[in-house]
Amino acid sequence: MTTEATQQAKHTPGPWFLVNGNEIHDRETKYNEQGARVGDTPNIIAKIEYVPTWVPEGASIIEANGQLIAAAPEMLEALECVNRTLNTHFGITDADEAGDETHDAVRAALQKAKGG
Repeated sequence: MTTEATQQAKHTPGPWFLVNGNEIHDRETKYNEQGARVGDTPNIIAKIEYVPTWVPEGASIIEANGQLIAAAPEMLEALECVNRTLNTHFGITDADEAGDETHDAVRAALQKAKGG
């Protein structure tokens, strides 16, 4: 995450990594030739555990959810970039000014991601 806005974010900075198909870590887990973990111990940001017993493809759903969650920091940064571009395009300086449908959707998603 490189933008000023994302550097001031309240969430754990990215990148995030999907591990074992159901855990999101704040750093990549590395192993040596003997299979022992090396380097800093990653922190678990999220763990996806819910699988309805009636869904046969539950494991693939969990992994897909994990991939989406792991991509969140990069998606937030990309959305902030799109927002800045749209602000420039529409000449908007006030956060409450309306843009178009796309701009409004971008701003609503950013607000949701930042807990607003």
